[in-house]
Amino acid sequence: MELKQLRKQILMFLYSKGWRYLARDKFMYLRVYKNKPIKLENMIEWGDVGCINGSGSLMQFSELSDDVSWEDTEPLDIRKELGDSIFEKVNKYEGLRKYLADVCYYIDFLFSVVFIIYVVRWAFGYADNLLTMYISCAGVLLWPNKKYWEKWLNIESTGEKNE
Repeated sequence: MELKQLRKQILMFLYSKGWRYLARDKFMYLRVYKNKPIKLENMIEWGDVGCINGSGSLMQFSELSDDVSWEDTEPLDIRKELGDSIFEKVNKYEGLRKYLADVCYYIDFLFSVVFIIYVVRWAFGYADNLLTMYISCAGVLLWPNKKYWEKWLNIESTGEKNE
């Protein structure tokens, strides 16, 4: 496999795992970021201010990105580098993953509604079906929220984004 094709495959893999930008620090180490980093001139590296653990090192692939340097004013945008046709292949099932995250969110919401209804009924003396209340309580406590489903399904959060 030639170097150009290998680079494209590695960038596709990184993008599919949520990494969006490449940049090189002052020591020439290649780093990958989930959020767009800013260049910290008084430091020796780029800073990813929007996320904890939002960067990683790619020392073993450093020679694949000779066009990325510390002198660059902007980090390399992986999506732009790959082009739209390849981007569509990487995100082939993104709509389905978002739909699944929404379905899981609605299940979580329904557990909460059922639990509230049965707690109110219980408070007013209607303790006819405690099993349903206990099951809904277990659902509220054990069912993961939407943030975790989005993380597990590898989709970008629908909340505020740092760009």
